[in-house]
Amino acid sequence: MKKLLIVSLFLSILANSVLSCSFVKASYKSVLNSGCVIARTMDYELNFKLMPACGKKGISNISSVNSVPNLSEDKIMTWTNSYKFIGIPFSPMGDIVDGINEEGLYCGQLYLPNCTKFPEYDPTSPNKVISYVNLSAYFLGTCDSVESAIKKLSELQVLGSTVSAFGVFPLHLVLADKTGDSALIEYVDGKIQVYRNGVDKIDLNVVTNSPAYPWHLNDYNDKSINFTPENTDVKWDGLYMNGSGFAGSDDNNTNCLAGDWTPPSRFNRATAILNYGPTPKDLSQAFCVVEQTINSVTAPLGLNSAPTNWISMANLKDGIYYFKALQLGIVSIGKFGIQARVPNTKGPSTYKAFSVQDYKPKSTLRFFNTKITRPIIKYDYEKQYIKMQEGGAKPGSKYKANFVSILHASDKKRTKL
Repeated sequence: MKKLLIVSLFLSILANSVLSCSFVKASYKSVLNSGCVIARTMDYELNFKLMPACGKKGISNISSVNSVPNLSEDKIMTWTNSYKFIGIPFSPMGDIVDGINEEGLYCGQLYLPNCTKFPEYDPTSPNKVISYVNLSAYFLGTCDSVESAIKKLSELQVLGSTVSAFGVFPLHLVLADKTGDSALIEYVDGKIQVYRNGVDKIDLNVVTNSPAYPWHLNDYNDKSINFTPENTDVKWDGLYMNGSGFAGSDDNNTNCLAGDWTPPSRFNRATAILNYGPTPKDLSQAFCVVEQTINSVTAPLGLNSAPTNWISMANLKDGIYYFKALQLGIVSIGKFGIQARVPNTKGPSTYKAFSVQDYKPKSTLRFFNTKITRPIIKYDYEKQYIKMQEGGAKPGSKYKANFVSILHASDKKRTKL
């Protein structure tokens, strides 16, 4: 009974949680070399302590569609993995939120509330049905490029499916590959909208959250007219302040590059950094540009209802996936403020690198046909990463981490570490 109450409380927290994410991309191209580096954040109150899970070649899967009553199995999408991939499950139910495969394809799912509406099931369509939560794993297991993923998308019916206490979770999906190509898939007004890098003069290098993608493009274009990267003095409230680029073009500072963590501000800030920053010419420069950009939109504990749990980066050309935990989840919110777990690293947190080709899991990520519950997932817990994340704790042992108490900003009290 006690365990049941704990699980019920946990799921109720999930149902009311806030989720934000940011994605950035930088490509490099020279006479001798080319490639692409991506990064994304997972901003969330909770952290499930999930490490990279692996999808192997030759594994058979069937989608876990549960939104259509009495749907015959011959209508449900099945697939066999052609490519090996590494992915981060978003929850214990196994939904892949972030990952890359051995061909240099990246898939990431980000939160898009209030404007996401999935298509309705069309019984007359010859296309197979797939749940949106399985789409990342399907693309990673069967596609070698953004182009091939978009082609396969046109052959599917993508439907919403319930994800435990979340219900039908509103997400959009971003794709990128080692050539620098990228695309964004959104579900708006019951229709699938696809936005492609290089099409209609779109440089699809940044994705955040709501509103839908076209709104962000228009918002940035409207505001960036007043952006100036020059290091010029500004006047604010009658006082002169020494040089600051993007500080605004008027005395009221209304045209400045915003520094908060709302989706529009994160989108504009990351886009401006990429647009006005140096164009990478090699892998090292691409990592430099991407890391400084993703750091600019990382949400700190205490100042945001959805602080950044972790950051991933990937070198898509060489199939290297990097993962870093910043905080390990909110423990409680009470009269003493927020209590959170942070990595017990005894120093700055660092990225752990995983090679898609060399990664040898003890268990395999697989989607099974389940008409009643979610897919059964077996995870591969990477020992070295667990050691880093939990301060030396072994899998299954009591959780070890440092604790930090953080007071709400509305309390007008200084944060105590």
